[in-house]
Amino acid sequence: MIKELMFEGSNRYFDKMICPELEINENSIQNLCDSLYHKALENSKSQFEKDAVTPITKQDLLSWGILTQSNDHIVPTNAYALLTGHPALPNRIQCALFKGTDTTEVIDMKEYSGPIYEQIDFAYKFVLRNICLNASFESLERKETYEIPVYAIRELIVNSIAHRSYIDRNSIKVAIFDDRLEVTSPGKLVMGQTIEKMKQGNSNIRNEATAYALRYLKYIENWGRGIPRIIKSIEESGLKPPVFIGGETELKVIIYRNDIKIGFKIKTI
Repeated sequence: MIKELMFEGSNRYFDKMICPELEINENSIQNLCDSLYHKALENSKSQFEKDAVTPITKQDLLSWGILTQSNDHIVPTNAYALLTGHPALPNRIQCALFKGTDTTEVIDMKEYSGPIYEQIDFAYKFVLRNICLNASFESLERKETYEIPVYAIRELIVNSIAHRSYIDRNSIKVAIFDDRLEVTSPGKLVMGQTIEKMKQGNSNIRNEATAYALRYLKYIENWGRGIPRIIKSIEESGLKPPVFIGGETELKVIIYRNDIKIGFKIKTI
């Protein structure tokens, strides 16, 4: 917590600090640029979006803070380690499915590491595999709807990656119970941020370089809109309002599942 306050007080970002354990060269830089570009294309929802995606360059990485200049050399920052999954900055998402409403009995558990955008995808699919899916017919067309809005699930996982503390080496935890989904992010809320402000759309960025990359990759659409849209999507689905707990050492968000599961099934992903 003291380290976090020191960074915030000096208006610095931990993910923009040099990662001394990580060595790079022109080939590895180009590999990262190519990986981000292809992932952005993959995440594009239409041909129009794909056409708007431009290849990433070394200059882009420098301007975002994924690379930085030091003694006439270009060196990687902590954001570079996060985007490549380098062990110099270990971070993971732990996902678990529990039987009942507590952690006594585990049905399934997975731990995902590697590039942060891969962690997002794996954790998102883990949740979809283990919640219920409703099938209905509208105008003779089959329509499938998950019991929890998929936007809310994805946005919660993205937010946990984008806004967590990477000084705190604890893992993000995604837990599914019979009655709820919980996503827990390590670290206190950024200075000046509160849960109420967050609900209203106030965005205080903790990891700026990482946020720029996630926006390019189309995981983040607009700063500050994520939490209000999560709340709205859950309200429109008829579920109980989400609950936000903590903020001093970690932030836990709870989304309650449907009370009645009749007509729902699990979908394999």
